[in-house]
Amino acid sequence: MARTARPPIMEVRRWLVETPLPPGLPLLDFSQAAPADPPPEPLRAAMAEAALGDPAAHLYGPVLGLPALRERVAAEWSAAY
Repeated sequence: MARTARPPIMEVRRWLVETPLPPGLPLLDFSQAAPADPPPEPLRAAMAEAALGDPAAHLYGPVLGLPALRERVAAEWSAAY
């Protein structure tokens, strides 16, 4: 492992703790596969319900995404930005 570069994620997290961000300006976390915090409890409950109650929950979704979800995300982002 000594010959492998350390991933920068933890260094970036340290930098964020030490860097004041402008109030009202959210920072969007685009790091990949490196969640810092667990999902909120209601989301975890919904995920558990889907995993246990929907036999198709483990399958890939449509290539272009779920139409209803795409519409909802587009509406939310349009309202925010």
